[in-house]
Amino acid sequence: MKRIRAMATVFLALSAIVSGCYDQAQMEEQAFAMSIGIDKGKNGTVLVTYQIGNPQVGSSDKAQAEGEPASEIVSLPAPDVLTARDLANISVARNITFSHTKVLVISEELASSDHFLNIMKSVIRDRQIRREMVLIISKEKASEFIRGVNPALETRPHKFYDLMQKRWRQTGLVPISTLSNFYTYTQADAELYLAIYATTKTDPKKPRQEDEYIAGEVQMKQPNPVQAIGSAVIKEGKMVGTMTGEETRAAMLLQPNSKVEQMFVTYSDPLHPDFLVSARLLKQDPTKVRINVNSEPMEIKAEVPVVMEIISIPSFENYVTDFSKQKLLKEHIETQLEKKAEGYVRRSQKEFQGEPYHWSLEARRQFWTLQQYKQFDWMEKYSSAHVTISYDVTLQRFGKQLHPLNPAKIKD
Repeated sequence: MKRIRAMATVFLALSAIVSGCYDQAQMEEQAFAMSIGIDKGKNGTVLVTYQIGNPQVGSSDKAQAEGEPASEIVSLPAPDVLTARDLANISVARNITFSHTKVLVISEELASSDHFLNIMKSVIRDRQIRREMVLIISKEKASEFIRGVNPALETRPHKFYDLMQKRWRQTGLVPISTLSNFYTYTQADAELYLAIYATTKTDPKKPRQEDEYIAGEVQMKQPNPVQAIGSAVIKEGKMVGTMTGEETRAAMLLQPNSKVEQMFVTYSDPLHPDFLVSARLLKQDPTKVRINVNSEPMEIKAEVPVVMEIISIPSFENYVTDFSKQKLLKEHIETQLEKKAEGYVRRSQKEFQGEPYHWSLEARRQFWTLQQYKQFDWMEKYSSAHVTISYDVTLQRFGKQLHPLNPAKIKD
């Protein structure tokens, strides 16, 4: 009996120790960084920017938050992101945490330098850094980008980034860019990685088609100057160029397993070249990629199935019930898609000497060992490969208007 009592005493003592609250954190003592920005500093340092959300703004306690800013932005030089957090606490009273951070912004200047990959390796080591965090490359300094974000409809900054992520996945004008994807494809060292390219510094260009822009070129008038369109091309852990929104969309369509929710696109009318036909594009089935690694040069054939719903025919041509014209429209769209895609592939071969289409994963299957695949040198072989791309377009719907309007009868 005494032995049982002794064991019970020990058990209760251990329970008190194990279930202790020594590491508990009170919510009112935490400062949640909504976004982190990193710029190139001096003497091997970096300039780190934290955007800390104000939890009272947008909450039910409006009286307490009245007149308070939605966030506090702190910038300071430091050896890396993690040591900057402790240094920031010399003026920030609450404990800065990364558990709710939505985006990591890297300036183009830093992303184009040799220090970029080393900095990114150090970022992922902290357990609070989530690999689902969105990676953005900003045209200007990251500190300027974060300070320039001014959403008129969203009070809290984290809500703005949450909603923008959903829109990016829908439109395809920017790639799906996360820390997890960055590390996965960079360590594979076989292809290009596409990161979101954004800016708050606009330099509008002449109007073009809906996706032939990069960030900063779109003519827009609104309180929030942020533009995120196009991609920052990263090769071997270093930014080497940019791609337009149209090129980014093409890259997503050429990737074997990518699925596109919807893209609103325009194509020239085959019977009326002065008009454009508008369509909603969907990719529901995977792209079929066939690679012959034994040929010289290497041969790559990609077949892309897409579904389209025609939503606007400004020329009033009858592509709905006239099946001969419908076939002409289908073949015309396929030709346009194929010509543009082949042009983007040639650019990736000559300018970037690498591909962002995940075709290297298909090529690996043809080798018995990883060592054989590495000796093959996929990047070098791709630069001189013969690539053939074909699109299979299915015209699924033509909207609610069955017959086109007759302008002659309206004007009569």
